[in-house]
Amino acid sequence: MQRTCVFIFGVLIALAVGTSIHAQPLVTGDLSVYYSFDELTEDGLWLDGSGNELHGLTVLGEFDDDLDDGLDDISFDSGDKVRGAGSAWFNTEPDFKDDYIAVCDPLYNPDHNEGCGEPLEDRPDYVPSTAFSFAAWVKVEETGTDQAIWQSRAGGGGFLHTQVQGNGNVRMQLRGDLNSDNIAGFNEPVNDGNPVEFGEWMHIAGTYDKGPVAEDFGVFALYYNGELVIEAEANGDVAGTEFERLGDWAQGGFVGLVPDLARQFVGRMDEFYLFTRAITAEEVQTLYGLEDPFTPGDYNQNGVLDAADLNLQAAEIGGNNAAFDLNSDGSVDFDDRLAWVKDLKNTWVGDSNLDGEFNSGDFVQVFTAGLFESGAAATWSKVTGTVTESSIRVTSFPLSPMAALK
Repeated sequence: MQRTCVFIFGVLIALAVGTSIHAQPLVTGDLSVYYSFDELTEDGLWLDGSGNELHGLTVLGEFDDDLDDGLDDISFDSGDKVRGAGSAWFNTEPDFKDDYIAVCDPLYNPDHNEGCGEPLEDRPDYVPSTAFSFAAWVKVEETGTDQAIWQSRAGGGGFLHTQVQGNGNVRMQLRGDLNSDNIAGFNEPVNDGNPVEFGEWMHIAGTYDKGPVAEDFGVFALYYNGELVIEAEANGDVAGTEFERLGDWAQGGFVGLVPDLARQFVGRMDEFYLFTRAITAEEVQTLYGLEDPFTPGDYNQNGVLDAADLNLQAAEIGGNNAAFDLNSDGSVDFDDRLAWVKDLKNTWVGDSNLDGEFNSGDFVQVFTAGLFESGAAATWSKVTGTVTESSIRVTSFPLSPMAALK
């Protein structure tokens, strides 16, 4: 028994290393894209934490290393951020206008799909139809040029567009398929009549909701650093006509540039959100305040990280619920189990009683539960299974990882 225990301990140490937690979305519900910008993969992907796997593909144009400073034009920056592990640094030159982050869209943009997976079948669920919201923290360098935060362009030419103007205004534009089909537009100062604060972190969010009645114009709103700047009926020349879709992304969905390769973003960006609904003023405040609505991993919100949270997490294994996807890789799996145990609870897999140690007390709890090798259903603290030196196999996720070695 002693030899087996030592072996278990060694295996469990190996399982407990190498996990990382990315910032989780502060607001969910009809979330289309969420980039925490906490990691840039070797394939140049910024992982999407919405669960839709619409990862952001870093695209560097013809003029790589625009500033000739030995750094990638778009890179991960762990030193300058507002939340999580880091931000996206657009170390770019505005005159070149060819570096951006493309939303991986396998169905319509195969050129922007390297490493993004198979085409998604639930396209209408993640592309804004008659309502949308965007939000992002940006630190924009003063260049005298207009700088795009987000633009999606439909096959017919309609788009959703947001940018910081060279004069310090903020622009939000919603346009139909014809270039003259203006639905809603705003291009004015947002900082109490003054230009935005270039070189400082600021939060920008915008919403639009067409509403259920075809004849209604719909309502748009813009927020700056959590404060409402404008909320009004759509003011374009075609506002009020019925739109089936605000944009299908057929010509791309870009962060930091527009699909016709203009308005290069220069600076840093963090916590980028896109929704298929109009989020509320309270939700904008949550995104601006950067305060988690609950402690990460405390899924039942009882103020304690306990076995009940692990059991709730177990029910989500195999899915893509963003609230349980601790490493923001688009799926809830054993890596998220390890992240909860190691990074959130700061303990070991096999710590059945969650007292911060893996010792004989955990074995006592396992055996006194009376479920050992019984085949009966088990939870984190009431586990089953055996470990031998000749056989290691991961089994049912609801179990403590100690019992998952069989």
